[in-house]
Amino acid sequence: MSNKLNNPLTCRKKYWSILKTLLNGKKMPIIPPLLVNNNFVSNFRDKAGYFNEYFSDQCSPIENGSQLPLNINYVSFNELSIIDFTEDDIYNIIRNLDSNKAHGYDNISVRMIKSYGYSICKPLKIIFNDCMKIGIFPEIWKKANVIPIYKKNEKNLLKNYRPVSLLPVCSKILKD
Repeated sequence: MSNKLNNPLTCRKKYWSILKTLLNGKKMPIIPPLLVNNNFVSNFRDKAGYFNEYFSDQCSPIENGSQLPLNINYVSFNELSIIDFTEDDIYNIIRNLDSNKAHGYDNISVRMIKSYGYSICKPLKIIFNDCMKIGIFPEIWKKANVIPIYKKNEKNLLKNYRPVSLLPVCSKILKD
């Protein structure tokens, strides 16, 4: 039965029927069992581990013998302090955010931010202006949930997925 899952000629309806039978009618996972080293992996933690390993391998630096120059001054003083956010600017950005987009690592949804309306703009203005003044982007806003998104062909192969980063809404607002 698992050979039919691996066969690219198996039609979509038959594929999901077989998969449902294998899972004993349990709720279908978002990502079907993955074929890794000729074995099917269905455990969510194991699949997450394989995706993490695969995606991080895609982002490895290329070893070509080049080196960064020494003594580079990485600090820029007061470069961003000329940027000044206003509550109206922030409100316009919030108003134009898509409420159907997924939330990031902080679990704050666009819908929640929008529900606060103009009242959330003053605290965000203070935070954003302080970020510009001291030149530091909050660490928590740098974290992201990385979700594997199916691209094409066989759904049970790692190479047919691409990573999408779901960033916190506040970092998206600051970026815009």
